[in-house]
Amino acid sequence: MSPAGGRAAAGTPSVLRRMNSALILDVIRRDGPLSRADIARASGLSKPTVNEVVELLLAGPYVEEAAAPAGGDGAGDRPRRPGPRARLLRFRADVAHVLGIDVGAAKLVVDVADLSGRVVASERRPLSARARAGHAAVLREVSAAARAALRGAGIDAGALRAAGVGTPGVVAPDTGRITLAPQLEVFGVQAAGASAIHDSWHSRTRLTTQRADTFAEGVATRTTYDLTFPALQSGLAGFVTVTDSEIAEALRTIVATTHNLVEGAGAMGFAALPKLADRLEGKNVGIIFCGGNIDVAMLERVLRREI
Repeated sequence: MSPAGGRAAAGTPSVLRRMNSALILDVIRRDGPLSRADIARASGLSKPTVNEVVELLLAGPYVEEAAAPAGGDGAGDRPRRPGPRARLLRFRADVAHVLGIDVGAAKLVVDVADLSGRVVASERRPLSARARAGHAAVLREVSAAARAALRGAGIDAGALRAAGVGTPGVVAPDTGRITLAPQLEVFGVQAAGASAIHDSWHSRTRLTTQRADTFAEGVATRTTYDLTFPALQSGLAGFVTVTDSEIAEALRTIVATTHNLVEGAGAMGFAALPKLADRLEGKNVGIIFCGGNIDVAMLERVLRREI
C-alpha cells in the first residue's frame, strides 16, 4: 500500500522507477537516437534496469524505437557491426507543443515550441495604450496573439501540453493575481550633451554624434550599441534628455534629502521627473539610484553650484 495521501515514500520502488524514467527520458531527449546499450553507458544504470524503464516509456507517447539506419549503429553513427541492426530510441519532440507568453510593458510575444524547446512559430505584437488600460483588454490581446502563433505553427490548441506566462509584475502565490506593476512603463533618460541614443530612439534610426559633452560619465556615449538598442526600442515607453545643470540639481537634492551619494548618471532618473510629470501624474513611480562613482573634485563643483 502507498502511504497516506497516495504518495509513494522516498526510496520505494515506485519512486526509483520515476527517477530512472526521468533520467533515461532526459538522456534520450538530449543525446538520441540511442541504443539501449548506449543509454546504459550514458545513464550509468544497469542494462536490466534500462530495459525495464524503456519498456515503460515505449508504452507512453514520448519515445519510439526503430531500426538504426543503414551505415550507423547507435550514438555517434558508429560503423555498424555485422549482425542484426541495433534498434534506436528517439524522443518524439513533435508529439506535443508548449506555449510561451511574454507580456511586457509595451509588447507581447508568444512562442510555440516543440518538446525539445525548438521554437516553431512566434507572434510579436506591440501593446497599445488602450490594450494596457485593463486586464481584460490585455487578455484579449494575449488570446489573439496565441491563436495567431498556433496558426503559424499549424498546430491545434488541443496539442498543447502546457503554457507559461511571464509578466513584469509580481504574482501573489495565494491568489495567482499580479499584485505589483501589472503594466510597468519604463522611461529612458539621457544627458542632453550626449544624446545619440535618445535621438536614435526617437528617429528609429541609429545615429552617431561627434561629441559627448556631459559630466555624467556613465552616459557619455556618442553612439548606440548592438546589445542594448533593440531592447530600448521595444521596451521603453518614452525617452527624455536632461541638461548637466538639471543633473547637478538632482544630485544635490538627493544628497540633501536622502543622504545617499550618487554619481551624475545615477541622479538622472530623478532629474527627469519634472519632464515626465504629465505622464506620471497619479502613478506610483520608482527611481533607481545607480552608481556612486563621482570623484571629490567633481562633487565639490556640484555642491558649490558650479555646474
